[in-house]
Parts: sequence; structure tokens; C-alpha cells
Amino acid sequence: MKILIIGANGQLGSDIVRVLDSRQVIPLTHKDIEIADKDCVQKIITSYNPDIVINTAAYHNVKECEKDDIKSFKVNALGAKNLATICKKRDIILVHISTDYVFDGKKRKPYIELDSPCPLNVYGLTKLAGEYYCKAFSVVYGLKTVCLRYFNVYGPR
Repeated sequence: MKILIIGANGQLGSDIVRVLDSRQVIPLTHKDIEIADKDCVQKIITSYNPDIVINTAAYHNVKECEKDDIKSFKVNALGAKNLATICKKRDIILVHISTDYVFDGKKRKPYIELDSPCPLNVYGLTKLAGEYYCKAFSVVYGLKTVCLRYFNVYGPR
């Protein structure tokens, strides 16, 4: 089984690379793939032909996302759509990593999957749009996908 990890040099991506069997993992960084570029995504995914794609890539500097909402949308939303498109075409499982920034933080209890998102900033909004692209491809086209939201990442990096 080949597992492609996009964002492999980030905090979460590097931790995932470290815990998985290195014989199965294909780590990719931003230098290797630009997920906002549909043609690049198709070329790279097709060339590696993985069984699973784990997308940990994100434009995640919250202040920079507010300044450049177009770039944030291209990476966080359209990047997820590009991955969903090629993964569906090639019958590849997509694991899309999102964030708790899709919520407003006002709930006094832990959030659950059924809670309604209400992002307060561009980063959260664009990550939620990425989730919606993955969910739509799953419901409409049968993409095998999992969306995970994380709160804080703890690890060596």
C-alpha cells in the first residue's frame, strides 16, 4: 500500500511520516506539489499512483490569510477540490485534514461532528470550504474520503 502525504515537512505531516512504515510512505512538500494547481495535482498523483492520499497541506498563517484571502482560498479550498477530483478519478482514498477554526469557539463544551460550523476568519472559512468540497465529492461522486479536524498538534516539531 502506498500512502502519499502532502505537507510532509509541516508539523502534522512530519509526525505522520515518522509513525508510518517508511516503505509505504511517499512524503511530498510544497516544493514537490502545488495543490492549488489542478494540472500539477493530476500529474503528481498520477505519477505516484498511491492507494491513500493524506492532505496535511494548508495556508495556515491566520494573519496572512486575512491579508491574502485569494491565496488562502486557492490552497485551502481549491487545493482540497483538486485532490478530491483526481482521487475520485483514480479511486484513491483521500484523508483531508481540517481544523477547529471552522467553529467560532463560543460553545462551552467540546465540539462534535454534528455541531454547525461558524468560522470567524478567512482561514477557518477556507478550510471549511475544503471540507465541503471533499464531502460533496463523497456524497455526489462516491469519493472515499475522511475529513479530520484537529485542535492542537503536539509532537517533536
